[in-house]
Amino acid sequence: MIELGVEGLGELKATNAQMALWGKKPFKGKSALRIRTLWTKRIKSAFSSKGKSIGENWPPLSPAYKSWKSKHYPRKPLLVLTGKMKDSLVNPSSRMMIFNKSKGTQLILGTRISYAKFHQYGTKKMPKRQFFKVDQGFTDGVANEMRKDLEIAMKGRKTWLAR
Repeated sequence: MIELGVEGLGELKATNAQMALWGKKPFKGKSALRIRTLWTKRIKSAFSSKGKSIGENWPPLSPAYKSWKSKHYPRKPLLVLTGKMKDSLVNPSSRMMIFNKSKGTQLILGTRISYAKFHQYGTKKMPKRQFFKVDQGFTDGVANEMRKDLEIAMKGRKTWLAR
């Protein structure tokens, strides 16, 4: 799970009411939906590239597990057995995806699949196969989506809520 918050915006000395409102609730507008789209695209890319797209090459399966998986779940790629975990990370309509705008002050993205963390971080017996990374590219994308709403709010228009 990842939690995004921007500190200090609530104290923003704004030149207009809409900009002040944006500063108090920066995730109330549609930027949260666009950030979720960034999130899902990056995770889809990580799954299809086996981690290369985020700079984390996933190690191959152990020979014993690879043999078992190919017998019981043929043609399933790395990190996919039933598909529930991947779906919870890339499908916005999944009931297992966490998407919470938390009163417009925070944005929380993640999955309710409890074992996802073992893949993301690894364990003593299982190597890390990270599917999401907060890096400069993601941070820049989030900032860009928030900037779009801020620019509209700076003009004093309420349309930033509907973008």
